[in-house]
Amino acid sequence: MSDFGETLPYHENRMFLNYDKLDQWGFPTIVFDAEFKENERKMKKDWKVQSQKYLKLLVVKMLKYMIVTHLLTKEFTKWVKQECGIILKLQF
Repeated sequence: MSDFGETLPYHENRMFLNYDKLDQWGFPTIVFDAEFKENERKMKKDWKVQSQKYLKLLVVKMLKYMIVTHLLTKEFTKWVKQECGIILKLQF
């Protein structure tokens, strides 16, 4: 699973050529001087929350499918219904 977000452009973030360090063809190397700020940190926290939410939904849907199609053993199905009964009643 991966997440995607936008990094906002900040005036103090910059890119420049380093003429003191050349690449294998003799061209100056590129240096990026940038940092993530509060917006990106908040977005990273939200990624974790949203990922957990979708993973939980996926697990519930998979369990419901497995129970309906009888892919689980009777013992495991019984345990899932007892332990996860409230979750399995959710409508999607």
